[in-house]
Amino acid sequence: MGISRRCNRIIESGLIKLETVTGLFDNSPEKWGTLEYGMTVEKPRYIDDGKVIITTSEKFHVDIVGQLLRLGFTNISLILDSAEGLYIKDLDFGGYDYNFDNKKLVLLYLQHSSYSGISAIDYMVRNGLVNTYDFTIKEFIRGEQNEQYYYDLAKAEYFITERDLPISTERIRIIQLWHGFPLKCMGTMDAQFDCSRREKVQAYWNRYDYIASYGLNYTTFLCACFGTMFRKYIVTGMPRNDLLFCSDGHKNIEVKFPESRGKKIILYMPTFREISGRINGSNEGYIFYWPQFSIKMFECFCKEHNLYFIFKLHPSDSSKVKEWCNESECIGILTDELLENQCTYEFLNGADALLTDYSSVYFDFLLLNKPIIFTNRDEKEYIQNRGVILEPLNFWRPGPIVDNMGDLLRELDNVSNDVDEFEKQRKQLIPFVHNYVDGNSTQRLFDFIRENQNEM
Repeated sequence: MGISRRCNRIIESGLIKLETVTGLFDNSPEKWGTLEYGMTVEKPRYIDDGKVIITTSEKFHVDIVGQLLRLGFTNISLILDSAEGLYIKDLDFGGYDYNFDNKKLVLLYLQHSSYSGISAIDYMVRNGLVNTYDFTIKEFIRGEQNEQYYYDLAKAEYFITERDLPISTERIRIIQLWHGFPLKCMGTMDAQFDCSRREKVQAYWNRYDYIASYGLNYTTFLCACFGTMFRKYIVTGMPRNDLLFCSDGHKNIEVKFPESRGKKIILYMPTFREISGRINGSNEGYIFYWPQFSIKMFECFCKEHNLYFIFKLHPSDSSKVKEWCNESECIGILTDELLENQCTYEFLNGADALLTDYSSVYFDFLLLNKPIIFTNRDEKEYIQNRGVILEPLNFWRPGPIVDNMGDLLRELDNVSNDVDEFEKQRKQLIPFVHNYVDGNSTQRLFDFIRENQNEM
C-alpha cells in the first residue's frame, strides 16, 4: 500500500517479490486507475483474507494502520528501517475487533514523572478524583511497536503530552501541557537562539492541536517564544497543580525523610545551570557553591531552628550534594530514584517555604500562599546567557532576594518564626499567573475533551 519512490526502493531491494503481489492500493485519487508494475492501482478496499504491506514512509504508518483496521484487515505488515537495512514487520490483529470496540481512548505520554502533569492526570484518575466520562485513560509507552502499540494509536481520540511527540499522525487530537510558566526565555526569545531554527521550532509546535494554558499572560508568553497560534490555547490550568490541593505532602515527605517529622520543611528547587552542553548562568547560582557556604554551619543552623532542608535538584546536579545529604539528620535530597513512581508535586504542599531562583516551580507554589525565597547570585550571567521574559523582575518574584549566606539564614530564621512580609505581594501576583486557583484543572481538561470530541 502506497506507491511511491520508497516503494520502488523496496521492490528493487528484493524485500518484496512482485510475483507475490496481487494488487496495489494508494490513497492518492490521481493514482487510481494508473498502471504500476503491470497492475492497476486501486482505492483501498477490503479483501477477504487479504494481507496488506504498507510501503510508505514510517511517518504515515499510524494513520494507515488505523485506516486498514477500519476497513476490516487483520493481517498488516510494515516496512521498517534499521541500521542493517529494510525489514518486514508482520502484525496480526486477529485478536482485536476494531469496528465493534466502542471504547474512547485517551493516551497519556509519560516521559519524566518528576514534574509531570501526565503523572498528575494518572494520579487523579487512579484515585477517582476526576470524571473521565466514557473515556478510557491509558498510559502510552514508547517501546516495542507491536500490535497493541498500533491498535491503541488507531483507537485513540486524544493524545496528551508535555514535552515530545513520539508519533506522527493526522487523525489523533494532540494536547500539549508543557511543563512550566515562563520566567526564563525560551524558543525564539532565548538570548542564544539560532535563527536558522525558527521554522523547526514553529513546525514542532504546529503539530499540537491544543495547548493547555494558565491564562492570558501564559498564552501570550508562549506565543512569543514559540510562534504558536492563539486559538490553540485552552485555559484549563495545569493538571500538576491539582496535586497541591489533594495530595498529602507532609505525609509523603515524612515517609521519605522520617527525620523531618515535627520540623518546618524548606524545599530548595533551583533551575539547572547546564544540560546537554548548554550553560545557563553560572555554578555560583547554587547555594552550595557560595563562598561562605559551610555544610557544618548550615546543618547547625537547621538544627537550632528546627528546620529540615530538602534539596530537589535537576538529576544532572544531584551528585553534587548527595554524599553529605545522606549523612545529615536535618538535610535531605529528593532524587528521582527516591521519588520512584511519585511526582514532585505530591510533596510540594508539604513544604513550609520554597527556596528557588529562576525555576518556574514558584509560579505553581504561589497557589499555596507560603513564603518563597529567591536567590540571584548569578542573575547577571543568567540574563546574559539565557534571558528572562518578565519585567520588572522583582515584581514577578514576590519574596526576599538573597545572594549570600547571611541574608539566606536571616530569611530562614523568619520562616522558622512565622515572619512573612510578602503575603500581600504574592496574592497580588496570583491573578497575573493563574486564571484558576482551585484543584480542578484535570477536570476542566476532560470537560474540554468531552465537549470537543465530535470534532474528530
